This record gives sequence, structure tokens and C-alpha cells, in this order.
Amino acid sequence: MRMMKLLIVVLFQAACMNTAGQMAPEILKTDLEPHTIYGRRHPFKPNLSFAEYNTSKVRRTIGSLLLPGTINPLNSILRVEGIPLLRKERYRNKDVFKFYLVGKSNIKLEVECKALLKVREKFTLLRKQDSSFWGNANTDFLMASIKSLGETASKWSVIASNLNATNDEPQKGKLISDSVEISFELTSLLLKDANNPNQPEKNFITASRVYAFTYNGKVIAAVSVKVNSRKLWIHNDLNANLRDAIAATAAILTIRRDLYRL
Repeated sequence: MRMMKLLIVVLFQAACMNTAGQMAPEILKTDLEPHTIYGRRHPFKPNLSFAEYNTSKVRRTIGSLLLPGTINPLNSILRVEGIPLLRKERYRNKDVFKFYLVGKSNIKLEVECKALLKVREKFTLLRKQDSSFWGNANTDFLMASIKSLGETASKWSVIASNLNATNDEPQKGKLISDSVEISFELTSLLLKDANNPNQPEKNFITASRVYAFTYNGKVIAAVSVKVNSRKLWIHNDLNANLRDAIAATAAILTIRRDLYRL
């Protein structure tokens, strides 16, 4: 009986290994080329450089940097083991910024972005709990425009929601121009790390936090916004218009601030 169980386990493991071996080549297939995103290490060097692109004149409004919000001072005084006895904030954080993106053909794009976080939290130990205290009623969204200087007809719009993960929902958005629509969403992907023909097995990594850009059902680009591994993956065969728009959106996602300051 024990021998039979052992035989079943061995056969099961062999089947799993065979299945993994068959799937691995398909999983590893990708045509997205990696590009490290340089810059944005601290507030005094906000400009980025990646692939054939670089940003210039990144600037924020004064209100984006100084808006403190409306805070109830009793929350700092009346506490039980660190939990405020009363919490009734009503405030909004925002980030409004602008920059230029210059490409290989010296095409300059003007990018304007506005991100907002609306906080609606109520909490008291003496009454029924308000579910919004745990973030359900808090909302954040982002809007941006991307346009070529001197070409007013060529314009992309970016809309996104929950990028600060204020709700238990997907962190996603869209890039739209006329009839063209590209969606992006925070997800996990297996992507190329570097071009190394001598060790092809080391050309791939699992990137757990990337915004994947999908067009016509196919992933055509991805960007990692991790502080220590900022990187853009993009399809080399994309037309210039799509490539420039995705590069500008990747810069937006990299430059934007985390608005959730509770």
C-alpha cells in the first residue's frame, strides 16, 4: 500500500514537471523591450530619462505641495491606545503638475495632469462604525492631457482611478484619442529584464507591480513604478504616435505623488 502511494506521488510530480516544462516556453515569449527609467530619485531632480525620451520643466502648483487638509485637532488629543476617540475629516489632497516630453525625433509633447483624493471618513468609538473609515468611501482619480506642441488636433486624454489604492478595486486607467483606446492596470507580469544572448534564461523576471498597457487585447507595454526598479517595457514595432503616448503616460505614473497621507 505504501509503495502504491509512493508511486502515485512520483507520477504526479513527474506530470507537473512535464506540464511546467511545456508551458515555460510559451510564458517566456515576449516582444517587450526593457528600458531603465533614470531620475526622479528626489524632489530636486524630478526629470526622467528612459529609452529615447526625456522629460523637462517638471513643475507643480503651490497648492499641490502645501495643501494640508482639514484636520480635527481632537484626534491628536483624545486617543485610546493610539485610536482617536473622534475622527471627522473632510479634506482633499491634490497633485497638479506639468512637464514636457522630448522624443528621438525631437517631437515635444506637453503633458498636464491633475490628481485628486477626496476623503470622507467618520469614526467614533461611542457610535456605530462608519464603513468609510476603512476607505470604502474614499476616492482618488487622475486626469491628464497629452498634446503635441503646434498640433492641437493631436491629443490624448488619460483618466485613471484608485491609483492610490483607496478602495478594494483594480488600480487602472485608460489612454484615449479619437477611436483609439489603450487600457492600463496594475498587475503581475513575467517580463524581459535585459538582453543577454549568452544567458537567455536570465533575460526574464517576475515584476509584481507593473502597469500593463493593453491594446486590441494584447499587452504592448508595461511600466514599473517601484522606487528602486523603475523600468519601462515597450513593443519596438509600435507606431510613433502610440509609442509617444505610452511613454508620456509612463512618465505621469512615475512622477505622480502618493496622495493618501492619512
